[in-house]
Amino acid sequence: VPRTERIPKFDVYKIIENVKRENSVVLIDCDFVTSQEVFRYVQTIYVVQDMDILNVLPITMFLKELKSNEIDLSKVSVIVNKHLKMSISATKLIEMLTFYVNPEVSVFEELLPKNIRRFIVPFDEQNYLRYMENLCSRKMNFSGFSDEFKQAIAIIVQDIFPIGGAKPMHRQQGEESFIKSIFKKR
Repeated sequence: VPRTERIPKFDVYKIIENVKRENSVVLIDCDFVTSQEVFRYVQTIYVVQDMDILNVLPITMFLKELKSNEIDLSKVSVIVNKHLKMSISATKLIEMLTFYVNPEVSVFEELLPKNIRRFIVPFDEQNYLRYMENLCSRKMNFSGFSDEFKQAIAIIVQDIFPIGGAKPMHRQQGEESFIKSIFKKR
């Protein structure tokens, strides 16, 4: 994927530091043309991959580019979004992301550690319909979403912003009240 700079040059460090001064958590939605400097300054990079294996090569090419620009890939976590149980497991999909293999299969390079943090967000047709209805009505709430989906999102939220200095939540005691606090109506 060739890089094209579509954003004028700016001082990424200064922008991020200014936003951090005013906020507890800063999430930046990035794509393949986001300035490499953003990835250099952030604490964690969440790579989101769905179950479409055709997206693996562009993502690994991008990760290879980050690595070649000396960006620390140990801060990468992978989110498998819209997970479906099928012949290729989420674990296999994540393994595919950890290595770059060029289309000619002549270059093989490890990009990510084997113990990479990973998150699985299940696909459920009813959740997707609810999501689309919420978008159309311009009202987003999570009532009616499956407990499995809410649990997956709660674990990601806890990893991004551990409440009370807790470690990322994985079936901890009290998680039900934590999940309810995330999805309660405001």
